[in-house]
Amino acid sequence: MKPLHRNFALIILGLLAAGALGGSVVFAKKEAAAAHRLRSAAIAEAARASIQEALDEHLGGLADLSKAFESSPPAADDDYRELAVRTAVQGPAFAGVNYLNHLFVETFVYPLGTNRAVAGLDLKTRTDALPAAHRAVASHEPAATDLVALAQGGQGFLAYVPVRRENRWEGLVEGALDRDVFGRRYAAPAAPPRHDLSLMDESSVRPFYETAARQDDPFGGAYDSFFTLRFADRRW
Repeated sequence: MKPLHRNFALIILGLLAAGALGGSVVFAKKEAAAAHRLRSAAIAEAARASIQEALDEHLGGLADLSKAFESSPPAADDDYRELAVRTAVQGPAFAGVNYLNHLFVETFVYPLGTNRAVAGLDLKTRTDALPAAHRAVASHEPAATDLVALAQGGQGFLAYVPVRRENRWEGLVEGALDRDVFGRRYAAPAAPPRHDLSLMDESSVRPFYETAARQDDPFGGAYDSFFTLRFADRRW
């Protein structure tokens, strides 16, 4: 083979080898990205299921309290406390578990220490909470506010479950879900290492809760996963 032809052949072989190597690198990157997406999706689903279960547990406690009112309304504060403590145990992120009568007045509160300022409050004075209470009455289903200031301190969400007796509306059970307590107890543990988690209400433009910054992810935000949570009649 003439030197010129031999050099040309070597160049061609070199280009082919470089192309093959480059193709292998691109393929490997695509495989790694696909694997990362699948793993992120699985982690996101596990986080969604865990947080949704916690939300359902809290609402379930309010529903049980509503049923207790329907079968045997408490006659005094002590009677109510015995019922409300079960709901508080089932929903530890509730800063308050209260009852409003048919006039939307806070009649029973628990625990008294952090809810003393709420006792006797007319919900009609709270324009940020009254619409959710009205939705619960009208729909006969649980309803919740967006992020509001809690009378117990801090910020969170007020959930309402209607109480009906003999097909007639008699009042509302109220749960004051503390944003920070819920985040620490349920959202943060659901986000594994190297993953950040943000919660946002459907009416918000910014997250109402975010986990602390973790290690940098080499894949960046291109593979963020999104999921929907239900809290009463609201979406997160």
